[in-house]
Amino acid sequence: MMKITFSSLFILLALSAQAQVGVGTTTPNATLDVRSSNQTTPSNNDGLLIPKMDNFPATQPTAVQDGMMVFVTGNGTPAKGFYYWDQSIPDWVPVSNGGGNDHDFYEEGTTTSPDNINDDQYTLGNLAIGKNTADYPLDIYTQGDTGAIINMTSAADVNQIASSVNITSSDNFQKIGFSSTLNSPGNGNHYGFLSNVRNDGSGYHYGAYQYLYGAGTGRQYGTFNTLSGTGGGNQYGTYNSFLGSGNSFLRGVVNYFANTSNNEQYGIDTQILNDGNGTHRGMNILINGNGTGLHDGILTTISGSGMGLKRGVLSYIDNNGDGWHEGTVNHLRGTGDGLQTGTYNIIDNTGNNTHYGVRNLIQGSGNGLQYGSHTDVSNSGSGDHFGAYNVVSGTGTGLQYGSLNEITNSGNATHFGNYNWLSGAGSGDQYGDYSFLNNSGNGRHYGAYTYLNGDGSSDHHGTYNSLLGSGSGDQYGGVSSIGNSGNGTHYAYKGTTFGSGSGEHYGFYSDVIANGSGNNYGIRNYVHGPGTGNKYGTINYIPPTDGGTHYGIWSEATKAGSYAGYFLGNVAIGTALANTYTLPASRGTANQIMQTDGVGNVTWANGNSAVIHSINDLTDGKSDTAGSSVFLGQVAGNLDDGNDRRNTGVGYAALAGGVDGVDNTALGHSTLGSAGNASHNTAIGSFSMGSNLTGSDNTALGYASLGVNQTGTGNVALGVGAVNQNVDGHSNIGIGYAPLFNATNGLGNVAIGFSSLYSLTSGSYNVAIGSNAYYNNLVSDDNVVIGGNAGYSNVTGERSVYLGASTGYNNINGDDNIFIGYNAGYNETGSNKLYIENSNANANNALIYGEFDNDLLRVNGDLEINSGNVNADTGTLFVDALNNRVGVNTTNPDFPFSVNGSANLNEGVGGAATALRVNGFEALWFNSTYFSWGFGGTSNFFADPVGIGAALPAYQLQLNTNSAAKPTSSAWTVASDARLKTNVHAFTDGLNLIDKINPVWFTYNGKAGMPHETGVGTIAQELQKVAPYMVNEWTYQSEDGKTKEDYLGVDYGAMDFVLINAIKEQQKIIEQQKERITALERRLDNLERTNN
Repeated sequence: MMKITFSSLFILLALSAQAQVGVGTTTPNATLDVRSSNQTTPSNNDGLLIPKMDNFPATQPTAVQDGMMVFVTGNGTPAKGFYYWDQSIPDWVPVSNGGGNDHDFYEEGTTTSPDNINDDQYTLGNLAIGKNTADYPLDIYTQGDTGAIINMTSAADVNQIASSVNITSSDNFQKIGFSSTLNSPGNGNHYGFLSNVRNDGSGYHYGAYQYLYGAGTGRQYGTFNTLSGTGGGNQYGTYNSFLGSGNSFLRGVVNYFANTSNNEQYGIDTQILNDGNGTHRGMNILINGNGTGLHDGILTTISGSGMGLKRGVLSYIDNNGDGWHEGTVNHLRGTGDGLQTGTYNIIDNTGNNTHYGVRNLIQGSGNGLQYGSHTDVSNSGSGDHFGAYNVVSGTGTGLQYGSLNEITNSGNATHFGNYNWLSGAGSGDQYGDYSFLNNSGNGRHYGAYTYLNGDGSSDHHGTYNSLLGSGSGDQYGGVSSIGNSGNGTHYAYKGTTFGSGSGEHYGFYSDVIANGSGNNYGIRNYVHGPGTGNKYGTINYIPPTDGGTHYGIWSEATKAGSYAGYFLGNVAIGTALANTYTLPASRGTANQIMQTDGVGNVTWANGNSAVIHSINDLTDGKSDTAGSSVFLGQVAGNLDDGNDRRNTGVGYAALAGGVDGVDNTALGHSTLGSAGNASHNTAIGSFSMGSNLTGSDNTALGYASLGVNQTGTGNVALGVGAVNQNVDGHSNIGIGYAPLFNATNGLGNVAIGFSSLYSLTSGSYNVAIGSNAYYNNLVSDDNVVIGGNAGYSNVTGERSVYLGASTGYNNINGDDNIFIGYNAGYNETGSNKLYIENSNANANNALIYGEFDNDLLRVNGDLEINSGNVNADTGTLFVDALNNRVGVNTTNPDFPFSVNGSANLNEGVGGAATALRVNGFEALWFNSTYFSWGFGGTSNFFADPVGIGAALPAYQLQLNTNSAAKPTSSAWTVASDARLKTNVHAFTDGLNLIDKINPVWFTYNGKAGMPHETGVGTIAQELQKVAPYMVNEWTYQSEDGKTKEDYLGVDYGAMDFVLINAIKEQQKIIEQQKERITALERRLDNLERTNN
C-alpha cells in the first residue's frame, strides 16, 4: 500500500510540474511524446493509429478542427492516404508522399521527366496553382495581393510584349482575347483593366490601344463598355482624368476620321434609352477652373468648303411625352458681375443673303400655346429689366423693325404677337411695352402697330392688358402721351374695327368690376389746355346710311337714386345743328312746363288749365288718393285699392295684380303683373317679375329677369333672363345675360356674367363671375368661381374655388378643389386638389399642386424666399434669415444646420452607401447594418478622446462599464519593433514585486462618473508605492463643467511582464525541484529493490 501511494504521488507531481505526456518514455520532449519499443529494431505494432474513414464526414469540420488529421482507407471516393483539414480553403488536403522526379511534367520535346532547374518543361493536362482542382490549362487561385506578375527589363532597343493572346479560328463563336471578372463585394476600387504607363520619353503613350482591321462587315467598336450595375453610385461609360501640370493641349476624347465614306459620320454618338425619371443628358460638361482664359462649354468649328447645309449645333427632340421640350437651354448661375448673355450670336458673314441673329420656325399643328420667343424676367433686383431689347442702328434705307412678329397660324388657340407678363413686386417703373420713337422723318411712326388677320373664332386682342397687382399706386390699362407739336391730328387712342364677323364690335370696351370703395369710371375724359379750338369730352358719329338702329349714347342705370345721364351745363338735343333745342339750365318752379320758342330755345312756362295736370287725367294713367302710388299704362295697377302704398307701375299691366304690397316699382310690359301681397320690389323690363305673388325685397332689371319668381325674396337680377326660373329662392344675385337662369329655389347665390351658373337649380351660397362660369352645375353649394368658362363642365362639385379663365374646365363631380390661374386644373377630374398655374399643366408640371385630403403640397419649379424667416409646421423646419441658419424641430438653430432630435440619413437607400459627407469627403458610411466614420471612408479617425458611456473621457479611449470583448484574444497589439526603440535595458521586477501587490474585491462608489459595479483589482495608491510606473494621473470633468478633479489610474500592461519574470523565476525553481525529484526517485527505486 505504501509503494502505490508514493508512486501515484510522484506521477501526479511530475504531471503537475511538466504538463507533458510520454508513451514509452518517462521523459517526454513534447506535449505528447510516443516512443517505439526499440528505435533500432522496432516491433510490428510500434506506431500511432489515427482515426480511419472510407469517406469524408458529411458535415464539414469548423475552425476549431483546423489541422485535424485522418487516414482514408481508399474504400470510398477519396484516394487512400493521410489528409488534414485546412480551414482557410476550407477543404481536406492530402499529405504529400515525398520527393523524387515529377512525372506529371516532361522536358520539352521528350517524354523524360525534368531533373534540372533550367529544363524547359511541358504538361498535357491542366495546371492549378493555389488550389487542388485544375479546370483550365493554367488555373491560379490566391488570396494574396497579386495573382500573377510579369517583370521585364531591357537595355537595348527592342519591342517588348509582356503578354500576348493569339486566337486563330474560323468558327462563328465569340472570341475573347482578354476577359476580366471581378466578383468582390468590397468597397475598394475595382479595375477590370488597369494600365500604368510611366515612360518619360517623347513617344506616344497609350493607356489602351485598340487596332481593328479586316474586311468584316459587322459593327466594329474601338472600345465598347456595358454598365449593368444596379447600385446607386455614379456610372461612367468612359472616364478620363487629367492630373498633369504641363501646358500641352488636353483633350478628354479625340476622334479622328480619315476614311472616305459617304455615309453619316459622328464624332460622338450618344444614345440614352433608359426610361428612368432622372435627368438625361446626351453630353454633360463641367468647366470648374478659375483661370482667366476663355471657357467654352462646346466649341464647334466647321471649316470645310462643301456646299451642304452647315449647322453649328443641331438638336432633334422626337419625344412624344407631355413634358416640356427645349431645343436649347442656357442657365447662367454664376454670381460674377461681368456681362451675362443667355445666347450670343455673331454674324461676320458679308454675303448679301438674309441674316438672322435668331430664327425660330414653329411648324407643329398642336393646339397648345406657341411662342416664337418666350422671355421670363423674374429677377427681383432694382436694375432695369427688359423682356426684349432691340437696337437697330444701321444706316441702310430698307425697312427697319425693332421687332417683327408674323402669325399666320389659322388654329383656334390664342395667338399673341407680343405677350408681356409683369409679375414682379418691385416699386420701380414697369413697362409691358415701351416704345421711344425719336425719328424726325415724314413717314408714319407707330409706337405699336398690331395687325390681326386670322379668321379663327376665338377672341382677338390687338392689345390686351391685365393688371392684377395689389399695389396702391395708380394703375393704367393703357397710357398715351403725345407731346408732338405738329399740326396733324393727334390720337391718344384710335381704334378701327372693320371686320365682317357677326360678333359684337367695340371701338372701346371698358369692364370695371373693382370691389374697392373708390369711384369707378367706365370712361373719364379730362380735356384742358389753352388752345382756342373746340373741346369735346366725347363725340360720337354714326353715318345715317349705315344699317341697324343707331344709338349715339346708350346708358342704363336703373338703381334707385341713380342717373342714366347726369349733365351739369346746357343740354341741346336734335337731329341736326339747325333744329337743336337747348333745355333750361335751372329747375323752374312748381307746376311749370317746358316751352319752346321755335328757334331752339326751351324755357320754363306756367301751365295751361286746359292741359292735363295729373296722372288720373290720362286714360291709361292712375294714382291713389294720396298721390303716392302712380300707374301709367293699360291696366297698370288694375287692382290697386287707392290706399297710400307708394307703388309705381309704368307699362302695360304693370302691377296689375297688386292689392296689399307697398313700395314696389314696376317699369315695363307685365312687370310685377301678378303681385298680390309683395312689397319693396323693383322690376324694370318687359315681363320682369311677371309671375311674382308674395316675393318681396327683390330687384329685377332686364327682360324677363326673375320672370317666374313667386315667393322668393331678397333677390337681385340685372340682365336679360337673369334668375329667370326662380320660384321661391332667396337672396340670390344675377348680373348679365341669363345668369342663374334655371335656379328655382337657390339661396345666397351670386352669378355675374353671361350665362354664369346657368344650369343651377337648387344650389346655395355659390359665387360665379365670368362668362359661362360654372355653366353646367346643377345642385352644388359653397363654390366660388371667377373667370370665363371657369368650372364649365362641373355638375355636382361643392366647396371649390376656381379663379381664372377655364380653370377646372373638365372637372365634373370634384369637390373641395382650388384652381388658380389661366387653365389651372383644366383636365383635373378628382377632388381635394390644389392647382396654381397659368396653363393646363398636370399635377407633375403645374407650378403648385396640392392634395388637401393627404396634406400634400408640391412645387414643380424653383422656390425662392428672398427675405424673412421660414417656419414650417411650428418649427419642424425653420430658416433663420438673419443668421443664415436652418433648424429642424427648433426655431433657434445655433449652427448653419441644427437638428433637435434624431436625424435619419439615407432613408430608403439600400446597400452600402455614404450617409454623410464633409467638404465632399465621406464622414459617415452605412451598409444597412453597420456604421463606419472617418476621413474619406478609408479609416475611422477621432481627433479627440473617445468615450463609450463616458461623457468626458480622460483617455483617448474610455469605457464606462466592464463591457468589452474580442473574438480570440484579450490582448492589445503594441508596436514593439526594435527600430522604434532606444535606451533598452532589462526589466527585473518579478516574484519580489508580486508578493507586495495586494489584489482586492471592490465596488465603485459612483464618483467621477464610475458605475456602481463590483470588480477585482488593486488600490492605485498602494501599487504606486511598489510599482509607480504602473500608476498615472487622469482628470475627471463633469458634464456641466462645474466639477474637475484629479484621480489615479493603473496601467496593468506592465503586470504581464512582471508575471513573465515571476514564471521564469518559478521555472528555475521547478527545474531544481525536478532534479531533486529525479534523485529522490532513484533513491526510492534503490530502496524498493533493497526491500524486495
